[in-house]
Amino acid sequence: YSVERRIKVAMRRAEHRLLAAEAALADFPEHAPAGAGEALDRAWGDVLFNQFHDLLGGTCIERAGLLAAAELGAAESAAEEMLTAVTRRASRRDARPGEHRLAVYNPAETEFRGLVAAEPWLAWPAERCAVLDEAWRAVPAQAIEARSLTRQAGLLLDLAVPRRGRRLLTLVET
Repeated sequence: YSVERRIKVAMRRAEHRLLAAEAALADFPEHAPAGAGEALDRAWGDVLFNQFHDLLGGTCIERAGLLAAAELGAAESAAEEMLTAVTRRASRRDARPGEHRLAVYNPAETEFRGLVAAEPWLAWPAERCAVLDEAWRAVPAQAIEARSLTRQAGLLLDLAVPRRGRRLLTLVET
């Protein structure tokens, strides 16, 4: 028996992103870009095509494995693009000039409770950032190293987000 971890990880990542994108489209249908359903259908087609037993078991030739990983990465990317477009459009109504706001969406059917990493664009160092919830209560947050080379730091938030729900946070300089 053999295993192809790279393909299995890419498969799960693509599946989960596609499910999240579908949930966002269901929750915010008025914010769906043109052709959203067709784009997700194409991405699901790539995911399903690459569930062939020789790929998942690792008995395919190297070139086939590389191609499968690329197709799964493209499917994940398409889902991420859709999820970002829909949730950003849905959050426009919450924008406030001069305020830094962060919308956190949970596409799952269960409540999320845990740590959320974010890399907001701030005009001040993340170490001087306070995060406030909808009732202006402090949300536990810590500055962390950014994954992006274009940002100096990120934030790690301790947060609960209801099933298929959103949290709208405000970031202020301390």
